[in-house]
Amino acid sequence: MRGIVVAKAAAHLTLIEQANRQFNLTRITDPREAAIKHLKKASECCQKNDLVGKGVSVGKAHDIVNELANTLDFAVGYRDLRKTVPRHSH
Repeated sequence: MRGIVVAKAAAHLTLIEQANRQFNLTRITDPREAAIKHLKKASECCQKNDLVGKGVSVGKAHDIVNELANTLDFAVGYRDLRKTVPRHSH
C-alpha cells in the first residue's frame, strides 16, 4: 500500500514539474536570480518590441535591487569600500 502511494505521489510531482517548466512557473527564492530572470525577460520583450512587457520586467528587477540595497549596512560597507575602491579625481 505504501509503495502505491509513494509511486502516485512521485508521478504527481513529475506532472507538476512538467507543468511548471511548460508555463515557466519555476519558483526562484534567490533575489539575485529573480532580478536576472526579470532582466532577461525585459531583453526578450525589447527584441519583440514589447515596450509594456519591458517596462514591467525592468520595474520588477528595479524593485528587487532597491530592496537589496535597503538591507545593506552602509556604515560597515562604506568603510570596507573606501579601502578597496580607488578614488577618482575629477
